[in-house]
Amino acid sequence: MLSAAPARRRGRPVWVRVGAALTLALGGLVGASGTAHADVGPCDNSYVCVVVGHGGKPPTGGGGSGGGGGQGGACWYGPTPMACYVPGIGWLSAQDGCYYMQMTPQPPAGDPLWQGHQPGDGAVYVRTCSLDAGGGTVTLWMAAPPPMPPQVTPGELAAWAIAKIPRRAAVIHSAPSDGQHGLVNSPVMLWIGEQGDGYDNTYIPPSAPDWATASVPGLSVTAYVWSTGVTWNTGEGQTVCHGPGTAFSSKTGFVAGCSYTYDKANDGYVITAVVGWHVRWKASTGAKGNFGLDDMQSANQIDLAVKEIQVLN
Repeated sequence: MLSAAPARRRGRPVWVRVGAALTLALGGLVGASGTAHADVGPCDNSYVCVVVGHGGKPPTGGGGSGGGGGQGGACWYGPTPMACYVPGIGWLSAQDGCYYMQMTPQPPAGDPLWQGHQPGDGAVYVRTCSLDAGGGTVTLWMAAPPPMPPQVTPGELAAWAIAKIPRRAAVIHSAPSDGQHGLVNSPVMLWIGEQGDGYDNTYIPPSAPDWATASVPGLSVTAYVWSTGVTWNTGEGQTVCHGPGTAFSSKTGFVAGCSYTYDKANDGYVITAVVGWHVRWKASTGAKGNFGLDDMQSANQIDLAVKEIQVLN
């Protein structure tokens, strides 16, 4: 299957087409009536339409072709979710990944399309395939419609959609930092480094989660992802901070927030961190749920020496 990495621009959603379009050589979709759909939108030809964004709320409708009252939903064809049903195209086949729909009206008796069979003995179908499945639309007789693949649950579709949002390993910092030394009973500041105008998906605040909406005819699922906190492994113990921390500045000096205070002197402390992640989703059917994502290990470590002040009497 063809797939595209999600294009994302801060502040507004970007449509992402996932899967090969169900097109003929002349373009557009051709349904059972033989009519080309020339007015297709940015996601109408996709197996699953995904739109991703940062902060705020997703656009109403979530992806164009989804909705709560339609038929179809999403089905698995191999590892890829596809629309179970595409209006004017038909139902997905588990055998070949093509879409089948009975021709309307059926050909008259004696028509070559019956391939020697009589009306009522099976039916004449229109099969529409993606380019990956051979492409094109053909008409053929079949004794029975092909079996459908297993349906995708809303939670599975949410997990598939949220995977389109990249998560990156955080670069961590401390004050004192690498090559310097801290002091026993004196707090060490800890924080995740910003990149550009934000954290570049190394940390996503709960107040402004990223989101992804996946839509197929009959089903739309929106999933929100955010960071749950940062667990710092200091070499002596652990501390959990609920935010990314504040970068040290010589103007402000020590800032209370994310820090750790060592109890013992040691020249070989190694500091690492993991960022936790959580997802909340809701489907157009009313179904909703939550799940956690794997923690992301920091991209670097900090080697820190901690000294003890000797007091002379």
